[in-house]
Amino acid sequence: MDGTARTSLAPIASLTKKRILLLSLFLFLPGEAAAAYESDAGGYATGLLGAGYRQMLSDRLSIRAELLAGPAGGGGLNTSGGVILQTMAGLSWRLSKNLDFALMAGKLRSLRGDLDTEILDLGLVDRFNTLESI
Repeated sequence: MDGTARTSLAPIASLTKKRILLLSLFLFLPGEAAAAYESDAGGYATGLLGAGYRQMLSDRLSIRAELLAGPAGGGGLNTSGGVILQTMAGLSWRLSKNLDFALMAGKLRSLRGDLDTEILDLGLVDRFNTLESI
């Protein structure tokens, strides 16, 4: 990249590490770090924190909604200062006590720049604190 803003509409592939801290049966704090590894947006990275809500549909299946915010930049994407807001909603399937498979979709937008895009997220979620029933 030569420092100019990215104008391509090609998808950006990123590797994301997400951690979730459960506060209750319904509320959680998600945190994630992501970096682009493919396409012409190499160097793009984010670090987001937020709040989330989940509703269990069965003992393994839940719906989730998340709102995250934090810094982002690089890769020629116009974030104009780096602050982004990301909203997500989707399904989560519990694989084990501390691991879920998640399918999420949402929106990412820069608060001051031109970055405004849809997101499709497919991944594994590691819960590092699990509430226990007494």
